[in-house]
Amino acid sequence: MKYFFNSKPVYLNQEKNTKPQHKNKKNMSSLESKNLFFQNLLDQLPQLVWVKVNQNSYYYNQAICNYIGEEINFYEVNFWQEFLHPEDFEHFIVLWQHTLQSQQNFEKECRIKHVKKGYRYCLISVQHSSNHLNPFEWMITATDIHDYSLKQSELNQTIELQNQHLFQNLVQNVAPIKQTITPRLKPQNLKSSCLNSAMSEQNADTHLTHSRDPIFSPVLNKEGLIQNILNIYPYPNEQKIIEKEFQQVIELDELTGLYNRHSFNKILKRTIQKARELKQSVGFLLIDLDHFKHVNDTLGHVAGDYLLQILGRRFNHCFQDDVIVSRLGGDEFAIIVPNLSDKNTLLNIAKTARLQLNIPICYSGQYINGGMSIGCAIYPQDAQNSSNLLRCADIALNDLKISGRGGIRVFKTAMFKAIEMTTKQLSLAREIIHNNKILPFYQPKVNLQTGQVIGFEALLRWYDAEAKIQLPAHIFSAFQDYELATRISATMQLKIFKDMTQWLEMGMQLLPISINAAPVEFLRDNYAETLLNRLAQFNIPFSMIEIEITEQSLSERGSDYVIRALNMLKKSGISIALDDFGTGHSSLTRLRNYPVNCIKIDRKFIENIEHDPSAIAIVKAISQIGASISLDILVEGIEDLAQLEAVKACGCDLGQGFYFYRAMSVQDATQLLKKTDEFL
Repeated sequence: MKYFFNSKPVYLNQEKNTKPQHKNKKNMSSLESKNLFFQNLLDQLPQLVWVKVNQNSYYYNQAICNYIGEEINFYEVNFWQEFLHPEDFEHFIVLWQHTLQSQQNFEKECRIKHVKKGYRYCLISVQHSSNHLNPFEWMITATDIHDYSLKQSELNQTIELQNQHLFQNLVQNVAPIKQTITPRLKPQNLKSSCLNSAMSEQNADTHLTHSRDPIFSPVLNKEGLIQNILNIYPYPNEQKIIEKEFQQVIELDELTGLYNRHSFNKILKRTIQKARELKQSVGFLLIDLDHFKHVNDTLGHVAGDYLLQILGRRFNHCFQDDVIVSRLGGDEFAIIVPNLSDKNTLLNIAKTARLQLNIPICYSGQYINGGMSIGCAIYPQDAQNSSNLLRCADIALNDLKISGRGGIRVFKTAMFKAIEMTTKQLSLAREIIHNNKILPFYQPKVNLQTGQVIGFEALLRWYDAEAKIQLPAHIFSAFQDYELATRISATMQLKIFKDMTQWLEMGMQLLPISINAAPVEFLRDNYAETLLNRLAQFNIPFSMIEIEITEQSLSERGSDYVIRALNMLKKSGISIALDDFGTGHSSLTRLRNYPVNCIKIDRKFIENIEHDPSAIAIVKAISQIGASISLDILVEGIEDLAQLEAVKACGCDLGQGFYFYRAMSVQDATQLLKKTDEFL
């Protein structure tokens, strides 16, 4: 178990690699004893607990680790914020900042991401202590109330609907009893009054026709005495309306009016059962809107809901009556095509679905442009039941996403292997993160004219169960997953900053370190802020950090987020490098509009440069034009002397590759830095 001191992780004495921080062993033993006692006390609590004690140390209990599925070794103090639902994040942070300033307690329902069950409602309670005798300054507890919250929501919805209809019924069907008819309510006249009313089927006051006897209901005052009598006439058709609306609540999605997931599951099973009996085929489409989160992030969730409403309306009108459209939740839709004639018919329906977003949707004067990815599967060709049919369509959809979003993909059995590989890589990545097996290696960059080391590129490595160092290719799919990519990035950055801090403490001269950023890391539009806050915890000059991005980051949708982040980083003194230049769609003229300090020529141009005149011409052109717009040029993948001489002849001054150094451990990098200091 760990605790935090001055916002940095410090391990208790029973863990590996622990170095005592106190010279007085007796005092240290006493402190550790108190720490262990307090930690064990927190671990007995079933709630998620996070505490700041008076010594400016932070404790969390094992329940948090079990809930989020992470050992929180290398997270910052505010690690818990990364597990809040995006829709709850902003409001909670406002409350959190307010309570830190006002020292007031508060409670808030928020969704926290469970390791297996996804986001679940929790009641978060923040308590401050004004008593100096208490062992903590503040305490945060979170209690899982998800099941209770869902049941309460369903109950409230039912009560609201019932109250609504009761009120409408009363307004329409209640008539005031005037003095002229009150004698009829005397005991001796009540029986005949009801009988006459029932026989005539008329209200003596309004003369409306009713089909049932009236119901007399007393209205009591505060003293419990009857002050009025309601004369209520029930309508049979009102009951039918209520039943119909209840059925709609159960079957239809409230936002779009399409069938909801519950109805979809029942309809798909019935459709397949019927197709089995009649020996027919059933087509199935699984639809995912591309970059829907960007709409929510840039225009707000109301705009996202509006997009879903309009799309639901278009889906309702663009298909034949026998085609069934459902919203499964979020930005995911499904289409069932009964009695499918052939695959082309299914593809045509998929194309029709995609066309619904070709016409932009206008919201508050802004056009929402979007696309969709569609996975297709057919019963009985691909699957024999509803669950497997859904799985096949999902596999086709994921296969499409792997190769790039947008389009239509029909399921093939060969896709199982690709999905299986992706699943294994994601699982492996989670295991590596959970077990803290990630570590940075450092590949030196050199001045090609002098051979002097001028900096390092930090490269991800991890070690397996046999302590063998492995390459990131084994977890490639994790860098396309926002959650995993950001967690890997956070771990790498913190370890790099820790290594740099150790070099400073050893009195060594720092050299700039390049850190790679995956395109997916920019999707939440907070990359720069997160990195700067993380770096601010260390005494490292911002000028010693360089961020490397790929051309892909600048060409994909969401590139505005990337450019905004890079501008913020560059203004803070951090350098920006464009990696693998020449493999994407960037041009040298457009580079002037990007906040880039350096471009790295991809190794593909260097592999046969001594035998390929076109490669020489390209490298020479990049070098000359890059220099003319004040960009540094660095050549990657230099592996032999012939390549070195060729790139030097092209005017390149900076490079890296196996000819100089391979990526090395922090220990080897430390020794190299010592030699560099001696050289300087």
